[in-house]
Amino acid sequence: MAPAHHRSGPILTLIFGTAAALFVLLAVLVSDPAATLPTCDRWVSDAALSFAQAHPAWVTTMKGVTVTGGIGLLGPTVTVLGLLLFVWGRRGDALFVWGAMLFTVLARNVVVELIGRARPDERLIQISSSSFPSGHTTASAFVAALLIMIGRPLLQRRWSRALLIVLAVGWALAVGTSRVALVVHWPTDVLGGWLFVVLCMSAASLVRQQLERRTSPAIVKNEG
Repeated sequence: MAPAHHRSGPILTLIFGTAAALFVLLAVLVSDPAATLPTCDRWVSDAALSFAQAHPAWVTTMKGVTVTGGIGLLGPTVTVLGLLLFVWGRRGDALFVWGAMLFTVLARNVVVELIGRARPDERLIQISSSSFPSGHTTASAFVAALLIMIGRPLLQRRWSRALLIVLAVGWALAVGTSRVALVVHWPTDVLGGWLFVVLCMSAASLVRQQLERRTSPAIVKNEG
């Protein structure tokens, strides 16, 4: 019988297919200014701006949160994580970390250029690049997913694994929220970032499974 991570292939395929379908649908909808979603985006963005203008402390807090999700910080962090895994002898995990990061960054850059969506006008942070999907949201969700995938098996106690998940997911959600709170992204940019990470991570995991399947003699023998 194949190991559990190989038997999870159908589940990963389902996750990938669902995330891909939802992401493509979302991309199509946000590309049409007359669609319902952009209208909802504008309503939420206006409400976020009004709240921010009335609560300076909220803006300061959100600026602090959003800094933790920047690619300038998280990119080197993930690179170092891969190096540590490689040194510790977990070369498969290290290659997965580097490969998944490269794939996610390059794929997002392509999507951003293809969609070319403009950001909200009254931004509380000056930035001029296209907005879909959100870069900070994508980066933080990617790192959160990596921390859970790599760190969870190392933790022995159930409560520690649960705490890791709560902290990682909570941080990624906070970064995504900060992008809307600071009016630098539409809500659907953030939703798109989360879906994009699910899509990319499930795709990277499927590729890893296929590579391991082909290079594992025991699995080949069992399947024969």
